[in-house]
Amino acid sequence: MIGGDDWDDIPDEELVEDFADDDTFAALDFSIPGEGDVDGDPVADDRDDVGSLFRVTNPEGTVTVAALMNGAPHRVELSPAVTAMTERELAHEVVTVAALAHQQARAAVHAFLVEGMRHLGYDTGALSSGLSRQLSMPTPDEAAEAAARVFRARYAEPD
Repeated sequence: MIGGDDWDDIPDEELVEDFADDDTFAALDFSIPGEGDVDGDPVADDRDDVGSLFRVTNPEGTVTVAALMNGAPHRVELSPAVTAMTERELAHEVVTVAALAHQQARAAVHAFLVEGMRHLGYDTGALSSGLSRQLSMPTPDEAAEAAARVFRARYAEPD
């Protein structure tokens, strides 16, 4: 015992009981999609657990990335058509779409913060400018323009 603290005052039997109902290993549940899903949607159940997801799909409809509110990728969905792509092409497409989903999520946070502060009476112009410059949070319009620019450059038909 160090410093008089009895840090191990819980009997081992209680610890085992506490972890018996724990859902720690739920991530290792590799069930077949469609079994127990809501309306056949394999991701419907965990949407409630993560909050808002921001999805971006490439124009071909082959890659969709769902990002969390902080911009981190939560899920990558691929269509069967990706089998025609090389690994390098697929990797590049996933990274590109994930970057756009990241921007879309951060733009939503930007809009949420600006709107919330507007209701509190703050100068939203200065706040929006600060979010853009200091925290690199794009506005929703900037995120939409970036996505359009990227998709136009990647999928433009040759003249």
